[in-house]
Amino acid sequence: RVSSKQISLALGIKPTQFRQDFHYFGGFGQPGRGYDKQILIRVLEKILGVDHILNMVIIGVGHLGTALAKYPHFERFNLRLVGLFDRNPRIIGSTMRGIQIMHPDELTQFAHRQMVNLAVITTDAASAYETCQRIIQAGIKGVWNFTSVRLTAPSGFVVRNEQPALGLLALTFRLNELEHLAQPNDFARQLEPLE
Repeated sequence: RVSSKQISLALGIKPTQFRQDFHYFGGFGQPGRGYDKQILIRVLEKILGVDHILNMVIIGVGHLGTALAKYPHFERFNLRLVGLFDRNPRIIGSTMRGIQIMHPDELTQFAHRQMVNLAVITTDAASAYETCQRIIQAGIKGVWNFTSVRLTAPSGFVVRNEQPALGLLALTFRLNELEHLAQPNDFARQLEPLE
């Protein structure tokens, strides 16, 4: 068993917030006794939608696409990589992780045959919109976009736009903040008008 206090401490939130959030999904803990770990895991998997296998493809097998294709932990979350697509004629037909790289023109038939739930876009920015349209036309409901283009999708589809540059900016801001903790007035001094 595990208590809401233990979980909230590990997550860095208040126990009351944790209990309130879980109550929204239909409280399944017992006051004073906490949560049965196995039940908690099953409920969280169901809430997150990883209680069953989701088939995934990657479109764009350059450096980032290759790194994601080789990521060893997707399976832990029931995400199964079933297809790789790229326009580069030099790599079409080659294999990675036992999966043959195909041309994006083959996506629709492949998606229906393999019942693909999720497509990852790691193409160049110029191809992002067209790739997203192709994914939607193939009936793939989830899009994980790693391009610099912010994509949207019609009702019935979902797009997650990752912005690595924004994460990096948040990190550099925090680093800058750490450097200036010892001299809290540095920012103000830098902004003072010149006489």
